[in-house]
Formats: sequence, C-alpha cells, structure tokens
Amino acid sequence: MQQQLMVHIEPCALSRSQALAVMRSMAGHWSDQDIAASLNRMGMPTGKGKTWTADRVASRRRVHGIHGYRPAEKNSDWLTLSDAAAKLGVSHSDSQAHQGRRPQERADHP
Repeated sequence: MQQQLMVHIEPCALSRSQALAVMRSMAGHWSDQDIAASLNRMGMPTGKGKTWTADRVASRRRVHGIHGYRPAEKNSDWLTLSDAAAKLGVSHSDSQAHQGRRPQERADHP
C-alpha cells in the first residue's frame, strides 16, 4: 500500500522566502528603493499582502540581518565612476563625458 503525504504551503510563506532571497542577492549593490521596485515588478507582496517600499525593505533587512547598500565598498567587483576613471588613466570628467555613448562613438572621440 502506497501512502501519500500532502503538504500545504501558504503562498505568503513562499513569497516571503522568495522576497528574502531577492533581498539577499541585491543587498549591498542596490538601494532599498531599487529592491522594493524589483520585488513589486516580480509580483511579490509583503507578508501582509502590501506592495514593497524602501522602508519595508529596510525593516525586513534589519530583522533578518541583511546588510544594506554599500556603494563604494573597496573589496567588491563594483567600481565607482572615479575609481574606474583612475584605473583607466583618464580624468573623472572625461569618463562622465563618455557616459551613455555607444562604443563606436567613444572610439572616434579624442
């Protein structure tokens, strides 16, 4: 005789764990506002069925010990525009002038 085990998972519990996974993956590189916008676009409500705000994300991060946005963390793979300019040996103003241009436009620029 074969037995079946039926498990009922509350949708909110699943959404909560998914939302925390998204927060963990984005934290440190993205602001709470950016994380909230992403969670809302993914259709993941809060545990109370509300939309995410930066304050709600920050609160959940603190409760679960998830670090916040660190824009200029020196030991990460991310660089500030100033650090990237210094690594490339160009001035910060030159790097700003090239932002948003396509590569072929940059190659022609002195």
